[in-house]
Amino acid sequence: MNGDRTSHVRVGVRVRPLTSKEIQQGGKVSLSILPPSSITITSQKTFTYDAVFDAETNQDDLYSSVSSSLLDSFVDGYNATVSICFPSSVHVGTTVVSLWSIYPCFFHRFLPMVRQDLEKHTQWVAKRICSQKRHRNSD
Repeated sequence: MNGDRTSHVRVGVRVRPLTSKEIQQGGKVSLSILPPSSITITSQKTFTYDAVFDAETNQDDLYSSVSSSLLDSFVDGYNATVSICFPSSVHVGTTVVSLWSIYPCFFHRFLPMVRQDLEKHTQWVAKRICSQKRHRNSD
């Protein structure tokens, strides 16, 4: 097998903070982040991902690290998907809030790209029309 494998699938993990209930019950964080891309659980097992984010990572940084390059590929005509998974113990409301918080980051970059692309194509079409009119008038 070729040692120079590339994957079109990337996996990032964001560690959530303990809930207030977990803290009240004496819960403790049982993992540690080993920058840039590994997590060790209870000092026994290490897992490596493409990216690992701690509980303090804000949405803009998370988006820039994980989804930003996907938008560029998407605009170039490729398929792109961001999937957000939560453990079953997380409430649905948390899932919806977290999912929706990525959308503003996406549209904040996507809409200007569309506008720029439309302007470029509009200018190209206008030049073609003017060129055709000049060509017809010279006949």
